[in-house]
Amino acid sequence: MDIIFVRHGEAEKADTGMDDSERRLTPKGEHDIKKTAVMIKKHVKTGNEIYIWSSPAVRAIQTARILADELEITTISSFDFIWNGDFSGFSMETGNYGGNTTLIVTGHEPHLSSWSEMLQGARIEFDKGTAAGFGIQNMSPLEGTFLWVVQPDTDTEENKDDGDTLLQNGKRQAEGKKKSSGLKKKSKSEREKKRRITRNEYSNILESNMQDIAARKESFLKDPDDIEQVHQLRVKIRHLRSLVSFIKPMLDEQLYAGIQEKLKSSAQRFSYIREIDVLAKGWAALRWENPDLFMDSDLLTGVLKGEREKEKNTLFVFLSEGGFDAELQEAFNGIRASAVYGEAAAGRIGDSMRDPVFEEFTEARFAQWRKKVEKEMKILDFSSQIELHALRISFKKLRYVNDSLMPYKRGGKWGLSEFEVMQDNLGDICDIYRNVAVLQKLKSIADIPNLQYEAGIYIGYQILHRERLLKKLKKTLK
Repeated sequence: MDIIFVRHGEAEKADTGMDDSERRLTPKGEHDIKKTAVMIKKHVKTGNEIYIWSSPAVRAIQTARILADELEITTISSFDFIWNGDFSGFSMETGNYGGNTTLIVTGHEPHLSSWSEMLQGARIEFDKGTAAGFGIQNMSPLEGTFLWVVQPDTDTEENKDDGDTLLQNGKRQAEGKKKSSGLKKKSKSEREKKRRITRNEYSNILESNMQDIAARKESFLKDPDDIEQVHQLRVKIRHLRSLVSFIKPMLDEQLYAGIQEKLKSSAQRFSYIREIDVLAKGWAALRWENPDLFMDSDLLTGVLKGEREKEKNTLFVFLSEGGFDAELQEAFNGIRASAVYGEAAAGRIGDSMRDPVFEEFTEARFAQWRKKVEKEMKILDFSSQIELHALRISFKKLRYVNDSLMPYKRGGKWGLSEFEVMQDNLGDICDIYRNVAVLQKLKSIADIPNLQYEAGIYIGYQILHRERLLKKLKKTLK
């Protein structure tokens, strides 16, 4: 994956009463970005899928559209985490994309400079219209190497030149900046100091997640047939639950219980439709791999489609009429009223963790969670669906929080790579328990021989697959 950061072009000054996000590009700003777009195009690898992300600010969206026109891209995605400078939110979203991808991000200062430093340890100052490219070497944590930088205006002579000369000047400028303080590599201790987590940073992470949930809800309402929107909305809510759970020692017990109750209720509303989507995808794959088993019979597909349509309509009404918003707003208000949003958090981090430094709290809390997971692994009863599910949830919470705090963790990752395969296996095992239960329910809808046959075959396949996964998990944990 390659990532290209682009600062928006020159924007108009804000009139009295104008919101900063409403400022538009000036004619010069538009002209400069067109130059930058030509230079960026020369760096995009042939064959890569190109995605353009933008801050929701008008000047950034305008910048993204100019780039999209030059690169012949029709879709632009807007994310609040770009406007807020939430690198953890950005890192998590990039995890949904493959290696043959060029991701172009239009944003603002000082966030782009900070993000460039988090990516590769050297800070690049982004003047208006500046673009810089990075080659991503590691997705978790998100890390890469600096490749190039271009600017529409470097000096008078360059302003007269065409894109090719500007590109060369941009390369020379990048080389010059590497020698100057602007791109000077910082020591490890200096970089660690910059990445320390604070209560303010954590509240920004929470805020970004809440905004993402609201945005995902709107995306679902626009296209309720997109199964990925359902999945991502549910994941975002569960992610927020994990972040709240992580700071539980800092919260009033009653407040914490109320927040989690609302978030759990919201997430569960999407469970059944997600289960149907997973079953439909698996059923299509099973039929394709084993055409002789089913011949021309395919009643189960129709049943699954019917179930999804009913559930989709129920969800659509609930979300569009405000019930979902009201439920979530109670949780969001509780989070914003929590101690982590203010200095009152100091000294309220549990009997065993009284150090008021939030960074030390996160270190101790994460170690506590990891120790809990390791203990659960040692005593796991593989025949117990309850214990398997509990371990899966512990794994997920650990990974969600790890992903969010990654940019601030001294020394990088908290060493979870060995857990990731196990969590994926656990997820599949637990999903199969639910899949079988849903299939048994659907099987009982009508006493039709072909439907009974199809559902029976699918149930048998699911159980066999679960046993293979359990065997693999046992071997891994030995």
